[in-house]
Amino acid sequence: RRPKLGCLAPETLSYLRNMYRLFFLPVVCGVVLSPLKGRNKPQCGSSHPDGRAVGNFSDGRNDRCFSVVTPADAPHPMPVVFWFHGAKGNAKDCGASGPGSEMGALAVKHGFALVCGEGVQGIFGPGGQWDIPEVITDSTGTPCSPEDSTEIVYFNEILKSLSEHPDTYDVNRLYFSGCSMGAGMSQYLGVCTKKAAPSVVSAFATHSTGLKIKDDGLMWRPDNHQPQYFWSECPRCKYYPQKVEKYDDPVGLKACVFDNKQDPDDRDPFFYKSSVQLAEAWGAVGNRVETHWGQGGHCEFESFEAVVQCLDDGTGELVRK
Repeated sequence: RRPKLGCLAPETLSYLRNMYRLFFLPVVCGVVLSPLKGRNKPQCGSSHPDGRAVGNFSDGRNDRCFSVVTPADAPHPMPVVFWFHGAKGNAKDCGASGPGSEMGALAVKHGFALVCGEGVQGIFGPGGQWDIPEVITDSTGTPCSPEDSTEIVYFNEILKSLSEHPDTYDVNRLYFSGCSMGAGMSQYLGVCTKKAAPSVVSAFATHSTGLKIKDDGLMWRPDNHQPQYFWSECPRCKYYPQKVEKYDDPVGLKACVFDNKQDPDDRDPFFYKSSVQLAEAWGAVGNRVETHWGQGGHCEFESFEAVVQCLDDGTGELVRK
């Protein structure tokens, strides 16, 4: 149930209502709305001609699923691009409708498999949410074990499923992308995959969520684990959704950072500021970074083609020449 907002000035009330619609704000005027409890209800599916849902596996706590678009006429085995939805989203119609739908057409055009991940539904809040670790500091680094996040188990199960079809999916060529909280997942799994198997991932892409650092002054969505805090602001926290490090293996790890200068609005574009912060921090340690700043609001892409081209980085490993 929504908290009463009568303690706020009218302009602040209007602003917070906008934020509530965007990603469910559970802390207002001292009222904390706890994460919802219950069982996950997978929503995966796709009306794309080459799409299907894959389910019936567990992350250790919840039943999970993913959706995949496998272009019938693409050369095999094909590289795999992951797409992660934002908070409250799902993988109900992968590559066919909703945010990220243009990636389905690009999968056919360029000949890659599109995997749409799905966060647990109704566990941390309304709709799909991702289980990104809460405590990320200089000493912890980015925590990437199954004990740190159920998403590591989930991701490994996806790879296991894809690996059962080695003539179709090349799990040695993985790319990550997403919007809003899905951009957090893109960073998190991009970094964790790089740590586990450096040669299989060379780039990740983000839109509308970059890097949150403790005490940076950015308003944010509440921490799924302790919703009285914003992400990165709990007593033991420092970063969200990963700790920036240098990756100096032969392929490296490129950050493709996209956002709009009015994200989420021109009054306080804190998501855009977090994207700038990510780009600056990523480049400062010597990693490759490419930025695209547009005009508009949250998760409003000017070009998904630009995302794919950035991930490919002129290698021809992802984009057909």
